[in-house]
Amino acid sequence: MTTLKTIRDLIKTKVEGLESNDIKIFQNVFDYAVGDFTKYPSAVILPIGAEGDILTTGQNKRLFRFEVSMYQEQTPAGKTAQEVNTLMTTAIDEFIKAFDQDKNLNFQVDYVNVVKMAFTFRAQTGPFVFAKFQVEAQVLVQNY
Repeated sequence: MTTLKTIRDLIKTKVEGLESNDIKIFQNVFDYAVGDFTKYPSAVILPIGAEGDILTTGQNKRLFRFEVSMYQEQTPAGKTAQEVNTLMTTAIDEFIKAFDQDKNLNFQVDYVNVVKMAFTFRAQTGPFVFAKFQVEAQVLVQNY
């Protein structure tokens, strides 16, 4: 049976594997709420809701929703605004592409889809959320 934990782990594995020019994009990927990062960029994956329906007498349909937040440090001692913009634009593009090219997480769910996106591109000192994605995954489960 595909569970909340299973789907969260599949999404985490997908995000951890993102690369650009053979370089790992995210230094840390967490599947729990955290805000004190030591390496950047970092990502946090949190479940935000679910719903279900009876599909047939033997199957239930479940739709799980997750929020994936990407964080990047922007400080005078760290990355410049231009470096952060380039880095996060690449991360966003690779994230979208990864889910577009694996619509069922290697046949583990019926479908997975990036349904909402929000970006914060502005000059700001200190770590902050640079991108947020809402990801939905649907599964059919036996109800007996």
